[in-house]
Amino acid sequence: MLEEFGPIVGAAVSAIVVDMAGRMSMRSFMIAAAAALLLVACGAEELIESGSTTTAGPAGSSSTSTSGTGESTTTTEMVTTTTGVTTTTTTSTVPVTIDPHLPTAFSSSEIPWGTVGDGWYLALYDSSKAAPTGPSDVREGPVVLYLVGPNGARYEAASWAPDDRPWSIGDVRPDGTAAVVIGTGVTFDDTKWILVDLPTGAMQTVHAATFPETTYGWGPYVKLTRPSGTNLVVYRSDGVDEWLERRSPGGSVLTTLYRQPYVDAFGSLRWMYGYDGTSLLVTHHGGIAHVANDGVLIGELWVPSDHRCEPVRWWDSDTFLATCYGLGPASAPIDEYGNPHTYYGQLWLLETDGSAGTALTALPTEPVYIGDFGHHDAWPAGSATFVSWTGDCGASAAQVLRSDGTTDAIAISIPPEIIVDGWSMVDVGDGRMAIYAWQGCGADVGVLVVADLTGSFTHDLVPVIGDSRGVISVRGLAEVYP
Repeated sequence: MLEEFGPIVGAAVSAIVVDMAGRMSMRSFMIAAAAALLLVACGAEELIESGSTTTAGPAGSSSTSTSGTGESTTTTEMVTTTTGVTTTTTTSTVPVTIDPHLPTAFSSSEIPWGTVGDGWYLALYDSSKAAPTGPSDVREGPVVLYLVGPNGARYEAASWAPDDRPWSIGDVRPDGTAAVVIGTGVTFDDTKWILVDLPTGAMQTVHAATFPETTYGWGPYVKLTRPSGTNLVVYRSDGVDEWLERRSPGGSVLTTLYRQPYVDAFGSLRWMYGYDGTSLLVTHHGGIAHVANDGVLIGELWVPSDHRCEPVRWWDSDTFLATCYGLGPASAPIDEYGNPHTYYGQLWLLETDGSAGTALTALPTEPVYIGDFGHHDAWPAGSATFVSWTGDCGASAAQVLRSDGTTDAIAISIPPEIIVDGWSMVDVGDGRMAIYAWQGCGADVGVLVVADLTGSFTHDLVPVIGDSRGVISVRGLAEVYP
C-alpha cells in the first residue's frame, strides 16, 4: 500500500508508525489464517505482595523460592547447546511458559500490585529465531507478554502459541492490570485488537478490523481511556466517514466521540484522553478539538498556523505536548530536494484554555535529509528535557534539549548482546531512562535496558536470549507528567 503514496510518504510511514508498520512487515503478520484465539486462563488472583526471595542453584539443578503468599516456585536452568547460552525459566503454581529461548520470569500471581506504576513496563517477547536464512532455518516459538519492574523482575502476564501470535502492544492501563495487544485476524487483510487482563491472562477481542477498513486509518485503532483505563476508544471508518467510539470492555458502544469525513490515511483521527478522564483531545482536519466524554464539543484549541498537530502526552494539567507538521513551504523545513518536508516533526507545548502555545524544539535552518522525521516525544527530568528523534526505517535517537530549541545527541551505551541499529526512549524519570534497542531495519532482535541520564548502561530489563527475536514491542506505564 505504501507505493500509492510515493517514496516520501512511504518513508514517512515507516517512521511515524514504527511500532505498527514495522511489526506488520514481520513474519507474524504474514500468516494467512490465524488459529482460534488462545485463552490463557491461569487462575491467578490479584495479589499484593512484598516480593519474593530466591536461592539460585548450579546449572542443571533446581532451586526453590518462596513468595509473600507462601507459594513455592521451582526454577530450572536449561543450557542451549546450539548457542552456548545458559538461560533460566521460572515455573510456579501458576505456570509460566517454558522455553530455552525465553528469559527468566515469575508467574503473574507474584506481581506486587501495590508497587506497579511509573517505572514499570509491558514488553512483548518473541522466542522465534531471528532472521532465519531460509525455510529450513525457521524456528517458531511462543510469544510472551511480560510485566517488568524497574529492577528487571519479569512477570508473565499472557502467552500465545506460534500459530496465533500478536505483533505489537497497542496500549496499557496505567495501573498495569490490562493491555490491548494487536494481532493478525482471520485473513491476511484483517487485524484484531485483544484486551488482556494481566492478573489472570484472560483475553477477549475488542475490535476486529476487516478489509477494506484496515486500509483507511494509519495510526492507533484501539486505545484505553484515561486515567483509569476503564473503557476503550475505537477508531472506525467506512471510507466515507471516520469516527471514534467509546466502548465498554465488553464491546458495547457507549457513545460516538467525534466524526468527520474521511480524506486520507495520514489525516486520520488521532486522540489523547484528558488529564482527569472527563474529556479528550482529537486531532482532526482543521486542528485539535477538545471533546467531552459524551461527544459534545467543548472547543477548538489553538495550533500553529499551517500545521497539523497530534497530541503526544500531558505536560501538566493544562498543557500538553504535541508533534506538529508544517503543511507547506511557509511552515515546513526544506528537504534535500528543495521540497517542503511535511513529515518533519516539531514539538510544541499547547494549552487547553485555547491560548497560544510555544515551540519546544526548533526547525532546522539547513535542508533536511528526506529520511529525517524530526522529533516526536519529550520528557522533562529535573532541569533537563530529553527528546526523541526519529528517522527512516525506524531509526531513533535520544537527545537533550538546548535553551534555543536545538538538541545535543546522547551516546547510549548498550551491552554487546546485539549490534544496535536503532533505539528509542520508552520513558525518562528518577535519574534513569528506559531504552528499547533493536537490530535491523525490521527490528529483528530487540532488548529493553536502563541507562542513567548520561546514557550509560546500568542494567537489563528484558535481555535477548540466544538467537531469539527478543523484545518486539514495549509500552511504559508512565503517562502523565509531572
